[in-house]
Amino acid sequence: MATKSPRKASSKRKKIKDSKVVDPKQVQSDSQLPSPEPERDVDQQDQGTTIYGHGDFQRLIFSFTVVALIVLLCHSHALTLVTRPVDHWCRPPSTFADLSPSMWKNIGIPLDEDGRPSECLAYAQPGQQPNDTETYECDFWDYDPTHAAHSARSFWDLVCRRSSLVALGNAVYMSGALLVVPLAGYLADIFGRKIVITTGVVALLTSTAATCIARVYSFFLMTKFVNSACASSIFVVSLTLLYEVAPLAYRVFYISVSCAVGTFFVDVLLLMLASFRLPWTLLQVIVLSPTVLLLLSACAVHESPVWLLVTSKFDEAQAVMLKAASMNNMSRNVAKQTMQRLKVRNIYAEALPCRLQFLIVVMALLGGTCSLCSIAIYAKPRLVGDVLLVFAQCCARVLVPSAYLYIAELFPTGVRSAVLCGAYASGRLGAVAASALGLLEDLNREDLKLAIVGSGLLGVVVSMLGMPETSRGLIDVRAAETDKDVLKLMQDTLDTSPRPRTMRKKKKAKPKP
Repeated sequence: MATKSPRKASSKRKKIKDSKVVDPKQVQSDSQLPSPEPERDVDQQDQGTTIYGHGDFQRLIFSFTVVALIVLLCHSHALTLVTRPVDHWCRPPSTFADLSPSMWKNIGIPLDEDGRPSECLAYAQPGQQPNDTETYECDFWDYDPTHAAHSARSFWDLVCRRSSLVALGNAVYMSGALLVVPLAGYLADIFGRKIVITTGVVALLTSTAATCIARVYSFFLMTKFVNSACASSIFVVSLTLLYEVAPLAYRVFYISVSCAVGTFFVDVLLLMLASFRLPWTLLQVIVLSPTVLLLLSACAVHESPVWLLVTSKFDEAQAVMLKAASMNNMSRNVAKQTMQRLKVRNIYAEALPCRLQFLIVVMALLGGTCSLCSIAIYAKPRLVGDVLLVFAQCCARVLVPSAYLYIAELFPTGVRSAVLCGAYASGRLGAVAASALGLLEDLNREDLKLAIVGSGLLGVVVSMLGMPETSRGLIDVRAAETDKDVLKLMQDTLDTSPRPRTMRKKKKAKPKP
């Protein structure tokens, strides 16, 4: 029996050792290992939520986010609710102080274009010459005694030329979120979500109590500034926390339902309060009372495990995850074993709806509806304008949570809170601009205001056409490209591999005749 030569065997083993057998699966995993930061961040987030599961841990944070939104909306509508219009007229001078309101209006108050007694003008010399119609703007006013206590306008004289102080109050409230919320988001990315939320709750409770006892308008505006800053910061940071702890399958549900439930509750509450004639001080206490519910943050809010992992605080992340696993009725041993997955870089594609396309469609609908509504108001089919306004409001309610989701998916955990807070502050800047556009309503040009809003929205739609898809969408694209590369590599391997040799049978020599 023939034996192989040692020299040939060693050379064959050397060839096998030097050759590299390429495994497509290994190529796929290697191509994914040097993934960018957004992909690694998404992987840690998905694996973290897999460790501690889904249950009461997420539901508590979801409930706190709903309460935070309710508190924010209540504070946002409080000033409008307590400064409802009240019937007023110029206060008579001391010589006419003994006259009844009807007699004083008859001799001392001119009529406006609608034939009603003027609210801001009075005759300079009432009861003198019949043809003397010289008027002046008064500095003091009397109010309807049956409704004076129902509005803060009568308490601070926020009428006539002082009515601009109400718009100033709205601007001050909006500027609180505009200036402070980005800073809160930056601090949440550095020191954590929980500490920012807890500090904001304490500050908000203090400033809300000060708002209810304020009797000087300047001090009242200062407390409103702090209320806006704290309530907005709490909501945006808690929304970021909810996004980071929610599993991928429930993320859209939690974000959208939290916004919908909070908005619906506040709409019902404001509708009920508007039907009652309560003193404005009591009304303010009632509408701001949900702030007390934020005390639940002590037991409902936990630190984001994903943020702890990103900032390399592994011991704290493990403690939070084990506590979350216990709350979600998962085995602690299983959770500890599963935590080893965080050391494995396993990026996988998930089929998610395209946020960007949805945002563009909804924003285009909103801009077109506002433009059509401006035309309807100008042409004065009031019913059509009201229907379009309701539809625009629905589009806006859908657009807000979709925008939050898009931004949260586009940026990694290390800067997510700061970016979300910056986006919210930009929205508050738009609210300040809307307050300025509200002056057009005093000129009976509501159609022009809606035309400006619609044109701005359509311009934003055009600018969004060049924006990137979210990190999840990018992962899907990269995964598809990786599959193509693997298939191409397999084809090249098959084409260049040596073909097996077939043993030829030796022909038997024909016997010579």
